[in-house]
Amino acid sequence: MRAIAWSLILVVIGLDVRAQESITGRPAETVPTITLRKGLSRELWEIYQVPVDRRKVKNGEYKVEDNQTKVLARGQYKDGKRVGVWEFYDEGATVQKYDYSDGKIVYNVPDTLTMVKTDYSVSVPVSDGDTVVPPTKIGGVNYGFYLLFDYKDLPPQIKGTTENVQMTYVFTISKEGKLLDWTVLFAGPNVQPMTINEPTGHLPDDAYAFSPAMVNGTPVKSKLSYVIPILVDHVNATGTSNGNVTKHMMGDQ
Repeated sequence: MRAIAWSLILVVIGLDVRAQESITGRPAETVPTITLRKGLSRELWEIYQVPVDRRKVKNGEYKVEDNQTKVLARGQYKDGKRVGVWEFYDEGATVQKYDYSDGKIVYNVPDTLTMVKTDYSVSVPVSDGDTVVPPTKIGGVNYGFYLLFDYKDLPPQIKGTTENVQMTYVFTISKEGKLLDWTVLFAGPNVQPMTINEPTGHLPDDAYAFSPAMVNGTPVKSKLSYVIPILVDHVNATGTSNGNVTKHMMGDQ
């Protein structure tokens, strides 16, 4: 996701979440596997393996791709549980590694390609000399944004504007790393400021996965924000079911 200019075209139709599957494995093997490809969000697909006799149990290689087949996440499942070190990417660059066996981030770098800017605050006073570790989105900022953002969730006032708008996600994270609540704020020169309280529990689990903030080695409650400049422009298109394509241009406008 380029910070200078980023665009995506969304046809305003329902997301096709039907599974695409293929069966692999030799007859001599005890249990062949099935590879499934399912819609994870409007922009993301998950590709994973399951035993042919237990299709709800992920087992083996797992990855997440965007609509351009770029990989955003890769790891392993064993009997339905994530194991080992998973890698998360932006434009092919590794931005985070998370060890699900030990439950900790083992590698994390600032994502210089993403259009999303982050900020945070902690719930306790901080003095000079204190060691503060900010709350962190497991999977990285870029992957997290793709899981959270959906065009259909934008308010009508935002969909209809051609002015620059700042969209801000604010997450309240417990000292255990649990997402307590989150809101989306919209503001712009010709936009009435809006605050939308979002529900929790309706998105994929990865959307709600965080590592808590730490102050001097002690986990604390915190807030993490994503700030995204957005310009929504409606253009006509041909060859679509309703003749309407929405173009989002996000980045440094």
